[in-house]
Amino acid sequence: MPKENAVTQESGIKRKRTGAIIIGFGIAFLVYGIVAASLMTAGYRQLGEEYWDTLSAVGIIMARIWSISFVLGSILVLIGTLVRVKVETSRLWFFIIGAVVTLAVLARFPFPSTSSPFFGVGGSLILLLLVLIILNWGKRRIHLEGKAKAIADLRMAGYMFFAFAAIYLCALGTMNTFKFYPDQMTYLQLQEKAIGILYRIMSLLVIGWVFTFFSQYKARQAMIE
Repeated sequence: MPKENAVTQESGIKRKRTGAIIIGFGIAFLVYGIVAASLMTAGYRQLGEEYWDTLSAVGIIMARIWSISFVLGSILVLIGTLVRVKVETSRLWFFIIGAVVTLAVLARFPFPSTSSPFFGVGGSLILLLLVLIILNWGKRRIHLEGKAKAIADLRMAGYMFFAFAAIYLCALGTMNTFKFYPDQMTYLQLQEKAIGILYRIMSLLVIGWVFTFFSQYKARQAMIE
């Protein structure tokens, strides 16, 4: 038994170390994305899409890495955490395969530059899912007590702010600013309004993530207690 316990403990240490390394790579990609964006912004603002033609072969590779750095970094942090907490192998592979498919879609398949039906259907689906989430939350909350109820409320608040951000995203592309139709946006002088909506979206996303963080934090505290 002592030998088995030692082997199990050593395996756990290796797993946590591997997970920490994966998380480290993920954080490195996130930091790289922020730094690279800061360095490229000035050139892109001056030249637009022609900026990419001014880059060397190495610069183009770095730019392509930057284009997926935030998504890839976030996924690596998630996978590293799953490895550290010894999630089931089948569940781990589910996340890995999902991550590969997501990266492939975002990196390789171009989306149409303007598609009103796409955003109309997508926005309607988000609203439908939000209503279902709220109804499910309400029914589930009745059976919760104490901290579990607070955790559910914080999580629901986060979902609401994400939904508000999604609503303003729709406003950014349609009749509030016509961002998908630059000539019309310029003619109607809606640039400042578009900038204001972007600030609102970022503010709502930040608040949503704050509520989500505290729901996770309180859930962890409840488990420790």
